[in-house]
Amino acid sequence: MEQWVKDWVKKQRESGEIGIEIKKQANSYYVYRSTTYWDKKAKKRRKKSTYIGKLSRDGLREKKEKRVTVKQYGNAVLLQEAMKDIVTSLKVFESWGTTRTRYTSPRSTLHYYTPRMVYRR
Repeated sequence: MEQWVKDWVKKQRESGEIGIEIKKQANSYYVYRSTTYWDKKAKKRRKKSTYIGKLSRDGLREKKEKRVTVKQYGNAVLLQEAMKDIVTSLKVFESWGTTRTRYTSPRSTLHYYTPRMVYRR
């Protein structure tokens, strides 16, 4: 770990921050807040890390919030409402629960939805 990263961590600890963890991936440093919790099933402590942001020589760049756009939500609701009437007639077919539908999202990621996934409430 480079000296400037060690100095940044030391400065954070002096200011009262606890549980700060630095992970290096390739040539970048990422900051996490680590804590432990008790796992009742395994009967031992487990570590839980929460991503805070990316560390550079300029300082900490906090993570960006991911948001679902109104357009994406609106398209899904529109599709669900449009198919509501034909779902009952399609349930007659036995293969309806196992058929997969291919849908390409606006970000060109390929998703597969089974009809049961779409219409469960």
